[in-house]
Amino acid sequence: MLLLAVLLVPASIGLAALQRDSAREALDGALAHEAAQQRGALEAYFARARAIVLLTAQNPAFGDFYAEKGTREGKIRAGGRAVREANAALRYLERLYPQSIGEACFIDQSGAENARAVRGRVAPLADLSLDEAEAPFFTPGFALRPGQVHQARPYVSPDTREWVIANVTPAPGIRRARAIVHFEVTIESFRRAAAVQTRRYRMTVVDRRTGAVVIDGDRAQRLGAPLGAPGERRYAGLAGTEAKSSLVPLEGRPAALAPVRDDVGNANDWLVVATARAPAPTVLGSVGAGSVAMLALAGLLLGFSALTLRAGTLRQGAETDHLTGLANRRRFLRRLKVQVTAARGRDASLALILIDLDNFKELNDALGHQAGDRLLEHIGPRLEASVPGADVLARLGGDEFALLLPLGAGVGEAIEAAEDVGRALDPAFKVNGLSLHVEASVGVAVLPEHASDAEHLLRRADIAMYGAKSARTGYAVYTAGQEEQSRDRVVLAADLRRALSDGEILLHFQPKADMRTGEVVGVEALVRWAHPERGLVSPADFIPFAEQTELIHPLTERVLDLALAQSARWREQGLELRMAVNISVANLLDARLPDLVQALLARHGVPAPDLQLEITESVIMADPVRAMDVLARVGEMGVGLSLDDFGTGYSSLSHLKRLPVQELKIDRSFVMNLAEDGNDAAIVRSAVDLARNLGLRVVAEGVETAEAWRALADMGCDLAQGYYLNRPVAAGQLAQWLARRSAAASLEGT
Repeated sequence: MLLLAVLLVPASIGLAALQRDSAREALDGALAHEAAQQRGALEAYFARARAIVLLTAQNPAFGDFYAEKGTREGKIRAGGRAVREANAALRYLERLYPQSIGEACFIDQSGAENARAVRGRVAPLADLSLDEAEAPFFTPGFALRPGQVHQARPYVSPDTREWVIANVTPAPGIRRARAIVHFEVTIESFRRAAAVQTRRYRMTVVDRRTGAVVIDGDRAQRLGAPLGAPGERRYAGLAGTEAKSSLVPLEGRPAALAPVRDDVGNANDWLVVATARAPAPTVLGSVGAGSVAMLALAGLLLGFSALTLRAGTLRQGAETDHLTGLANRRRFLRRLKVQVTAARGRDASLALILIDLDNFKELNDALGHQAGDRLLEHIGPRLEASVPGADVLARLGGDEFALLLPLGAGVGEAIEAAEDVGRALDPAFKVNGLSLHVEASVGVAVLPEHASDAEHLLRRADIAMYGAKSARTGYAVYTAGQEEQSRDRVVLAADLRRALSDGEILLHFQPKADMRTGEVVGVEALVRWAHPERGLVSPADFIPFAEQTELIHPLTERVLDLALAQSARWREQGLELRMAVNISVANLLDARLPDLVQALLARHGVPAPDLQLEITESVIMADPVRAMDVLARVGEMGVGLSLDDFGTGYSSLSHLKRLPVQELKIDRSFVMNLAEDGNDAAIVRSAVDLARNLGLRVVAEGVETAEAWRALADMGCDLAQGYYLNRPVAAGQLAQWLARRSAAASLEGT
């Protein structure tokens, strides 16, 4: 037996070595993943800042300031329209970049500030500086060409005393003078935008030129404190490191480096560093200087425990998801039942969170199952890092995950966890060279408020999740009555399938008019459902549901078919109206869409330019590469493309020049209160001017008053639609309205 024990000792040491190598490999992979994710978050934050300052600088108010007569001081003191609108544009930055901007200003080449807003408040004349030439952004800003952005290195803002980075760009359209628009983004907001810290690794951002810490993930950047981690020396050796992703040791701890992309105009050169909090594992790191007899005893213990170890390994394998390494459904349900029993015994609450990825099936179909699996592999660690104190995180199957919080967690903690999940998924995922944006719908249910046993708790979290998906709210907490709504959803699915075959889907049309001539030049097709029992069902009640199921594809085909059939009938009657149809994310990620459009155009004999597809920014950002490919193929046919709801999401501004669109539609939320809200007026003027510079047509939707119509016409808007012109109506009613409108115009002309 002793001989056997002695022989087993080398085996135990060899096994330890294998375990060490496996643990080190897993840690290296996790570190590299975390560093890459945080780098992506920072790059996206940089890009968003560039896009926003470019949009703001397009506001013609900055040029109008110089067009007004009088001295600089006199114009500012008088507070004329151009000054008010310039200030409104600067204040509006806070709405575009909330809780991130300290100060924004409009400066001419003399160094004088013409307008400034600090934390959204306009600075009076007495506070405006006459010489900003020494500011770190001043000289680089005036060296830029229109359309370029400079991002300065971090400095302490003289107005807020916070560490900030300035983003600056020339204000175009100013003939007699040059000026720049700039705003400061706080370093602390960069830290918040980065990946969530974990107990396993520390995330740090380092200046590659100096090795100095810029952002310390463990420590909020305090007002007046030195930048980053004061006195931190461990990163000094990284100064001048070649800018590429790599794995390195730092003070005996594994670390991963990921360089932040150094775009043109960016004065920063940063490295993201993910460092293990524990030293690298060793073979005998935990073994003392015991005797050979103790090692022999360890060998014997190894032998006796082999069967137990193997049994445990088999059970762990049976309860682990092979793709993500998380717990699987079997293990999660077992743990859920244990914790429900414990919660009842201790009279404690227990929170369950269900997470379902939005539009994952479309991504899977478009990119292939292998790419879908790679995406799920990346998502698992991101979710795990988002709520490090979770009791258990599991993949239940497909694109559905479940999160169980520790005993005692209630609704408040569950909501915080749901928000953390949303933030963790926000940075794009890199899969097969593609940048994929993933969103999720999260449902929350808590015991004992919403259920008394494991089965009902899981069911009600599932119901809440579908409620979040339908309402597109990101997350939802279960409420009484949702179970009935869930049953209604099942009935709705059956009814909608029947409606598609029984001809219950119909279209209403809202006209679009040329703002210069008043002529109606097009219509937007808006789907309705003539339900035999519920009456006319609004699209808001069934489109979100259709988008969550396969029904969106036959529904879109039906809408396109009806719209082009009506377009053909109008052409026969002498009415040439461009037909606009909305396209969802599921459609845009479907490679078959261009072929479908081409076939339907041929079936009804409608020229391609008479059809226009309307897409939203969020639809494009679901998978920019795939969306661009489908859009390009549709555009090559001659079909028009319009960017809908422009202004509600700025993630696609960096793609705007490359998008094959001919038209921007300004979202109704900016148009409806145009006459009363100076901020809305500022952003609409900026959007119109931006579209002009890009050679795009501008449509304003939601025009409900004559005042809004006149204001938009003065700004140079091309087309308008809204209740001021006419509400959506059936095809026959629209033809009658057009006839009356034409007759009235003829009478006015006689």
